[in-house]
Amino acid sequence: MPVTQTQGEIGDGNEDSTTQMGTRRLKSVVWKHFTKIKVNGEDEAKCIYCKKLLGGKSKKGTKHMHQHMDICI
Repeated sequence: MPVTQTQGEIGDGNEDSTTQMGTRRLKSVVWKHFTKIKVNGEDEAKCIYCKKLLGGKSKKGTKHMHQHMDICI
């Protein structure tokens, strides 16, 4: 599974899951296709298919990740 979890599984959204970066829950379905990692102290989202790195900060949102998925898979 691309996201490290402490409880529950990704599914209907009623579970509590946390990432390696902190305690904020990753809610978007796009996170099933990305792994959140730190690169040079910055949060990045790594595509599990093509390994491309995209911005992974919570303030960036996930639209760019959805658009990448349209192209990638």
